[in-house]
Amino acid sequence: MSIRAFAAYALTFVAVALQAAPIIRTGFQQFGYGPDNRDYRYVFDVSGLQFLANDELDIRFGADLFASLSNAAPVDGFDILLFAPNNPPGSPGDFSALALRDFGDTARTFAVDVRYIGTGPPPNALTFVVNRFVGGANGGDPIQSDSGVTSPDAVAPEPATVVTTGVALAIAALRRMRRRATAPHAL
Repeated sequence: MSIRAFAAYALTFVAVALQAAPIIRTGFQQFGYGPDNRDYRYVFDVSGLQFLANDELDIRFGADLFASLSNAAPVDGFDILLFAPNNPPGSPGDFSALALRDFGDTARTFAVDVRYIGTGPPPNALTFVVNRFVGGANGGDPIQSDSGVTSPDAVAPEPATVVTTGVALAIAALRRMRRRATAPHAL
């Protein structure tokens, strides 16, 4: 492999590593009283996702686990819509937050109340999708730009660590390539 090709691969590796995926930490707390109380408040701490105007965060609540979504906490600059689970039958409930303007920072907190109908504790892992709308949300075509699963202990990798590791690997590979180029060849 030539040094130019290696440098291109190394730069590509570092550039990809710096692209942080969205991280959504999930927490929930039961509210109300009584042994039959099934009402919870989910809180989503979003990081690593820079919202642009008409970007949508869609968090899905399984129809077999949740009966209703209500009381979404208002967040400045977002249009929040709630769609009930099982409407139509079998479809998940949706928490949809549409950015109304561009945001420079990447940290946001969203919250919603739910009625849990499953057994055991409510899940921390919920599916999310980030949609970007080309041409605006009204009449624009959605493009799914990212998806994943929320987590109670999600942490974003430190970018400096990734860069340091990439640079160390690049230096080690360059040294090895130079040794090969200067080593005498056996006949």
